[in-house]
Amino acid sequence: WAKLRPKGSAEGPCVLILNARLSGGLPEEDRHYLSSLSEERAKQANRLLELCRLLAQKDDEDCVPVLLGLSSGAAFADPHRFVCFDDYFDEQVLCSPVTMEAAAAAGIDSTQMLEDRFRHY
Repeated sequence: WAKLRPKGSAEGPCVLILNARLSGGLPEEDRHYLSSLSEERAKQANRLLELCRLLAQKDDEDCVPVLLGLSSGAAFADPHRFVCFDDYFDEQVLCSPVTMEAAAAAGIDSTQMLEDRFRHY
């Protein structure tokens, strides 16, 4: 994270910048969405927001926390090819042996159930 102020200002209002990337959005990660990665991902946003709040409270001055990072899907995006959710799910997640093994272990036997779980993830 970084604390930024207008050039030449040593005191006064500032912006606290926190750069982070939530898990998911990479085929290697998303193939494990039926496992504990799903729980971890759900907790990450709350942890980052709490960290922003704590950093802002740490200073007695007016500070605005700003969270920067990649959104889900941005990490794997090919700038020369638009990849919609359905294509990504079909090409990277659904065809993965890891996904199919986890689905079988979880008793999930329909593509729709897998897709619904992935959308929630």
